[in-house]
Amino acid sequence: MAELDEEVAAVWEVILNGKNEWLANRVFNFDLTYENLKIEFEKKDKQTEDIALCTILKNRVFHGGILAKERGTNNLVILGQPFFHQTTLFFCE
Repeated sequence: MAELDEEVAAVWEVILNGKNEWLANRVFNFDLTYENLKIEFEKKDKQTEDIALCTILKNRVFHGGILAKERGTNNLVILGQPFFHQTTLFFCE
């Protein structure tokens, strides 16, 4: 994988290695609350799939979609479920 960002690379790895439906379902069914985001972001021993999910979530809720490492849960902007549903269509097509 030529992607330099390991989190973005995890998204591509999941999509290209046949787990795209799993990721789409997790995003689509994610209960978007501050508490649930915090749980996902602070999970220990993340597998590639977990990293991919967190990357998509960060992109949707961090201010401006910036994925910088220094961003934290204090910078969340909850955009709402309809936006996630639009995002999910990309993975299901």
